[in-house]
Amino acid sequence: MLIKEKKFKKDAILLAKIIKDMWVKYDWILCVTWWWLHLTYYLSKLLGIKQIININVSSYQWKKSKRMKDYSPPTYLNRYMNYLIVDDLVDSWRTVKFIRSKYWLGMDLDTAVLYHKNKCRKPTYYVSEKSADERIDFYYEQSIDEWKDTC
Repeated sequence: MLIKEKKFKKDAILLAKIIKDMWVKYDWILCVTWWWLHLTYYLSKLLGIKQIININVSSYQWKKSKRMKDYSPPTYLNRYMNYLIVDDLVDSWRTVKFIRSKYWLGMDLDTAVLYHKNKCRKPTYYVSEKSADERIDFYYEQSIDEWKDTC
């Protein structure tokens, strides 16, 4: 399933509304980079959270699962701040568990995603649940070669 830009933006707005309805005041957003900067940008604007920490963690390379790697510079989190982990999709919970074990000081972190697969634990905030077998591709994951003709 390809998530196009218009649907992505609508779902980002819906996710922000879901977070506001359960409103916990977050001081920082932990952005799981690469592609997820899009969602973090929208949530930052919609929720008024200007502090963002990019955590460059990945367990995928070219759509294949691999060993978890962290490419982030050293990051220190203040245990007295409220952090929100933002990702576009949770399908195995590996990335969230890795971030929690590496960066957090024993407290739970809330998570916000657009979609989660029904085989994993539910995040704190999400827009919809997808089948474990369903392949989800986002418009920004397309190869630059696929976009060059549109410029």
